[in-house]
Amino acid sequence: MSIWGKLFGSQKVVDSVISAGDAIVYTEEEKKENHKTFLKLYEPFKVAQRYLAMIFSIPFAILHTGVFSVRVAYWDNPVLQKSMKVIQSDINDSLGTIVLVIIGFYFAAGATEGVIKRFREGNDSK
Repeated sequence: MSIWGKLFGSQKVVDSVISAGDAIVYTEEEKKENHKTFLKLYEPFKVAQRYLAMIFSIPFAILHTGVFSVRVAYWDNPVLQKSMKVIQSDINDSLGTIVLVIIGFYFAAGATEGVIKRFREGNDSK
């Protein structure tokens, strides 16, 4: 038994104090390891983002492409042009907000992380 074990009555107490002290210090290696774990846990979220982006954005783009094609093909028909404007407005009203939120959800996570990281690095250098 070491002198510390004799002093505090048990080696387990000494070991507990040492491990508690080690847990207080958060090293760069531990940060990197935790970041790797976070990225692994983040993968299903990224899949969900891609899936949502595809199931709403692709039909939205196809609908707009179709309406645009009809408007270009029949540019000299004012009745059809007016109908296509109404259809285009309906597409935007029904899917526009959803697609905007999903695309924001898809891109904002990485962009927000980058802004926060840059803000922290900027404040750390002062």
